[in-house]
Amino acid sequence: MRMDGDDICFPERIHKQVDFLESHPSIDLLGTSLLIFRDNGEAIGVRNLPSDHKSICQSPLSGFELPHPTWMGKIEWFRHFRYDENQIKSQDYDMLLRSYKHSCFAVLPEVLLGYREDFFNFQKRIMSRKFTIISQIKCSRTLLDYLKLIYSITLQIAKLSIDYLFIDVFKKKPKIYNKKLKTSEETEKLWKETWDTCN
Repeated sequence: MRMDGDDICFPERIHKQVDFLESHPSIDLLGTSLLIFRDNGEAIGVRNLPSDHKSICQSPLSGFELPHPTWMGKIEWFRHFRYDENQIKSQDYDMLLRSYKHSCFAVLPEVLLGYREDFFNFQKRIMSRKFTIISQIKCSRTLLDYLKLIYSITLQIAKLSIDYLFIDVFKKKPKIYNKKLKTSEETEKLWKETWDTCN
């Protein structure tokens, strides 16, 4: 199981992910939907994620719709596709890029993790995009791969330009940086109970 130290599990997370993996032996790595919250516990919204492998891996050069803090998977998979310790940032992306053609991913649509999201950090964003490109270079083998790599580098530069242009806006209004769905009353209630229990 994977999560960051400042994130919060919903009570049923482990049980539901284990049950799903046991009943779907073809799945190597499983994520869940997540609720975004601020330091004060304010719920911002729920990320809308695809559930099947094909949709999760639809645009590998842009990223995978499989949130790192929600991962749970087979130990054999983690032993085979290990984290690259040289990747200071984007270790999860590097791992997925190396493995997605030989694996099966899934995401539970249920919200089972609270993900703490701080204000926009431009320096962190630069490092993340840099190591994303490094991962893509490592995985390039054919001429087509390198042509895709040129496209990806252009895409990352364009994204950084957008990040830079709107950094002041995002610092003042961090909620608009990520597209999120509104939180249902049931999820909001469960989140409040979970937050109160942890604090």
